[in-house]
Amino acid sequence: MMKTDDIFWIASMSKPVTAVAVAMLADDGKLAFDDPVAKFLPEFRDMWVAGEQTAQQRVLLKAARPITLRDLLTHTSGLGEYRVTDPHWTLRR
Repeated sequence: MMKTDDIFWIASMSKPVTAVAVAMLADDGKLAFDDPVAKFLPEFRDMWVAGEQTAQQRVLLKAARPITLRDLLTHTSGLGEYRVTDPHWTLRR
């Protein structure tokens, strides 16, 4: 049963809206496509990436460069998909 505060995963619809919003902010000079994401979300500072991997082990390496807004918009950031398993995922969590 759906609840009034349920959030829906609409990733495909959010992409064009987000891209237009970022382009408008870039046009206004408030940000640049090549700004590091960490400038706005400090949690993205000092990221690590997966290197060599076997069935028993995965080597992590410091990222060669920060993830940029352009990377997020073009899906080249290396971030995976977030899968929600709880049927009632809300902002209160």
